[in-house]
Formats: sequence, structure tokens, C-alpha cells
Amino acid sequence: MPKGQEAVNFDGLLPAAVSWVVELEGRVLREGAPLGVESLGHARALGIRQAERVRVLVVERMPRPADPALGGACDELGILKGYGGLCVGYGICIAGRDVSDLELIAHELVHTQQYERMGGAALFLRAYLEQLLLVGYHDAPLEVEARKRGAEVCRGGRA
Repeated sequence: MPKGQEAVNFDGLLPAAVSWVVELEGRVLREGAPLGVESLGHARALGIRQAERVRVLVVERMPRPADPALGGACDELGILKGYGGLCVGYGICIAGRDVSDLELIAHELVHTQQYERMGGAALFLRAYLEQLLLVGYHDAPLEVEARKRGAEVCRGGRA
């Protein structure tokens, strides 16, 4: 287990994480812009069933949970800090510096497809957080899949 991650209370973390993600997704869906033509094509190639529903919100920095326990867990796990993108279901936050990075957007779209495939925020987050706790961000299977498929779809290959 990666250093520092054994202290995170996974069972206590999940409900707060789901609540935060659902709330943030609502904000992004209200305030965000539809995907551009190329990214919409990527979303369809990735098999996102409701590709037209996806919205992108450009942010100065990634949103952070207000809940102190959840924010502290994010710090311990090293997540959100330095991220260029964040997927919350059909909502994607993109840091302003990365707004034209189509591969990053495609990576986040893979996460949208994972949310769909896995049955929503609670099931996706359970698997995602377990993977982060067990093997860390870089080696988490959902992240490996997002990197691989996001790059492939941008190259025009099979996603």
C-alpha cells in the first residue's frame, strides 16, 4: 500500500465522496459548456451512451471538498492536487491551462464511460478509491484504462 494511505478510513470516506461528486456534477452540468465537435466524436467513439449530456467547466484550480475529513483524505491520497482534469459523472472540470488538451479531455471522457459502465457515482467511486488505496493513482486500473483509451481515441484508433 502506498505510503500514508493506510490511515484513510475508506468506509467513512465513501458516502462523503459520493455526495460531493453528485453535487459537483450538478454544478458542472448547470455551468459547463457542451463538448466541442472533436471531443463529442471522442465521447461517441468511447461508447458513452449520453455523450450529448457531458459538460465541461473550465476552472482556475480543481474544486476541493468542503468536508474536512474528505479534504484531508484527498490530501493523504494525493488526489486533486495538480490535476488538470476531474471527471464527476457527466461533468468534467478542466484547469484553464489545459483547456485545449484534447487527450486530457478524452482521458476524462473514459472516466465518464466508466461511471456509465459501472452504474453511477457510488459504484465507480468505490472501485476507484479502493484502487487508489491499494496501488496508488498511477497504477490504478481505472487510471491505466483512461490513459490508454484516451490516447487511442485521440490518435483515431479503436478506443
